[in-house]
Amino acid sequence: MRYANRLLLFAFALALGLGLTSAGRATAQTPAASPCLPDTIEKLGRGDYAGVVADCSAVIAEHPNAAAYLMRGRGYYFGGNPHAALSDLDKAIDLAPNDPTNWTFRCQIKKQLRLFSAALDDCEQAFKIAPGLPEAYFARGTLYLNENEFAKALIDFSAYLKSNPNDADSYYNRGLAEENLSDCKDAIPDFTAELRIEGDEPDGLFQRGRCEFKSGEKDASKADLVKAVVMYKNAGDTNGMNAVTTFMLNFGVTNTPTPQPG
Repeated sequence: MRYANRLLLFAFALALGLGLTSAGRATAQTPAASPCLPDTIEKLGRGDYAGVVADCSAVIAEHPNAAAYLMRGRGYYFGGNPHAALSDLDKAIDLAPNDPTNWTFRCQIKKQLRLFSAALDDCEQAFKIAPGLPEAYFARGTLYLNENEFAKALIDFSAYLKSNPNDADSYYNRGLAEENLSDCKDAIPDFTAELRIEGDEPDGLFQRGRCEFKSGEKDASKADLVKAVVMYKNAGDTNGMNAVTTFMLNFGVTNTPTPQPG
């Protein structure tokens, strides 16, 4: 499911000290600057994760501090080394146990490593330090989705959206929770909000099309599903394209043997 990857966007926003949405961003701030942060933020933004690790390693060698371990952990994480990232976040938490950002980011790393119970513990610790922390709601909501705790996920994404009302990711994830709770009538507006904010993209179109079909909106469903097929095909995403066409064939969305995107 798409939400499994979308939390990466959340972490990247935190890495820059920003929120997730394009307007009115308001989230926890990046911890107090350490010598590796000023230049490294720019490197993180352009995907130079090896440079992030190198910069922060040099700082840590002379002046170990929580912010440097946090930033290097981000470099490791986005560079594809979650085990090294986890080690750095352990050290960041040892040095700054009262910074909720450290706990929230370690929650994400543990989720990536499929350590769901331990990840949930870290999110709960972030809440103990900063009750109502929006980012912790988002992180915990994705954990609940992974564990099929859809009612709890719905509550957490709703809480996050109160302070980040233009966050496409949360609308999408809340829509998934609603769809899995057999409440497609509520899911359709959330998928629509996600597409309005982010622009047409195949995952949102596919999910909205599924819910439109389940809600009896057959024409709208076919339009969304065919558009999703075209976008998946243009992106070279065979799995996505096959998932949509299989749904259409199994549930009779189209009378043709298979949709024929141009």
